[in-house]
Amino acid sequence: MISVLILLGTFLALGVVFVKPKWGSFLIWMVLFTYPHNWWYRHAFLPLNIGVDDVFCILLFVLVAIRRNLLGGIPIRFGYAFWIITAFLGVGSFSILSGALDAPAFERVHYLKDILKLCVYWGLFYAILHSIDDLRDVRRQFTLFAFAAVAGAVIVTLHGLFPQRMQAWSNPLLLEIETITRRATGAFLNANNAACVLVCSLAMVVTAIKLQQSYGSKLLLYSFCGVLLVGILMTQSRSGLLTLMGMLTLMALIGRNKRIAWMILLAGVVVGTLFVGMRQAVQRRVATVYDRGAGAWGKNVTGRFDTWQSYFETATPKIYLLGQGHRAGIVRNGSETHSAYIATLTVYGIGGVIWAVALILGFVRKLIQREEVEDPLVQSVKAGCLWALVAWCVYALSADALSSQYPRALLFYLVVLIDRTTAIAKEESQRLEEESEFLEEELEEGTRDERGVMYEPVVY
Repeated sequence: MISVLILLGTFLALGVVFVKPKWGSFLIWMVLFTYPHNWWYRHAFLPLNIGVDDVFCILLFVLVAIRRNLLGGIPIRFGYAFWIITAFLGVGSFSILSGALDAPAFERVHYLKDILKLCVYWGLFYAILHSIDDLRDVRRQFTLFAFAAVAGAVIVTLHGLFPQRMQAWSNPLLLEIETITRRATGAFLNANNAACVLVCSLAMVVTAIKLQQSYGSKLLLYSFCGVLLVGILMTQSRSGLLTLMGMLTLMALIGRNKRIAWMILLAGVVVGTLFVGMRQAVQRRVATVYDRGAGAWGKNVTGRFDTWQSYFETATPKIYLLGQGHRAGIVRNGSETHSAYIATLTVYGIGGVIWAVALILGFVRKLIQREEVEDPLVQSVKAGCLWALVAWCVYALSADALSSQYPRALLFYLVVLIDRTTAIAKEESQRLEEESEFLEEELEEGTRDERGVMYEPVVY
């Protein structure tokens, strides 16, 4: 039954992309957040075990480039999002090539696949960038992303409750570890990725609640928050819990949605109280951070500090200049950096640092950009992107979110969404201003006599 549903969903998704490329850009998150990695890995339908998610991204890019850019007359949108994503493709590719030079020749094919994966995701976000034309598209993106995140959270929850039945959604390379730890990952490859994406999605959903007018739509979004919260707890991710608490605490103290943030914090306590097994599992995970009996930090924490030190000790001038890539860093140090801030310099080199600074400065510039007339949707999207970025940055303290597939994709999506939303808002403001000037000119022309002399219009 699962196989039939997966195949039907695959043909439906590919059909939508082929018929309507723009709708494919709305559907992509449902594909990525519900993708059954283990099922496709076991069946190996495509050569080199290429995933259908990659095929979807490539097909979407090709169709958007042909139908919308070449035939539809939509110019390439050179701007903040385009250059940030393109720059990362360059920085990431150079760092991977730098690391490949030190690897055995027979392993370099894996480094090449890493570069190809970056190209696939560059094509994906190029397609999304050129599929958002107006505020209706922004609303659709925002809405369907939320639905996809909730669907992903449901799969994570079911994966935690029924790990054997939900193995189709497991990471095939971590299947044995997942069976032992019983940590739920769903379609996000690992529990930390799942927690990061779900917390950021929660931040975006929270900011959309005030945008709703009816009680029914507000109730729906509150239920979304509940589903996402349960999914986050099911991952048992310490990084995810840190991200959740950090984001909600900041939102409750300085955000505009203080009441909602406090409600979610209370809901987390209630869920932990009612579901004893979940609470105990989370407590066991958190207890490994600090050993009260020994009065010392746990191996998980000290191990991270050791890893950070190792990355700086093994870095050479070439690594600081060109980087070494994620794969070479693991080979050289025995582990990933466990911090995007460490990885920015020791994995991607000085180019990575420059890129990160440009991303943050550009993002902040987009956030503070204000128009004379601004739709409430624009304000909601800006707030959602801001708090999702805050959550992402908190998560990046203890995980290499820059090198992980799903957190990186989420970061790029925030960049595209904030760029297109502010660009459309500016266009709308200019259009309204031009219309206002035109009406004033028409009114002025209508109050002149045949000699062009102004007169007072008669009001009856």
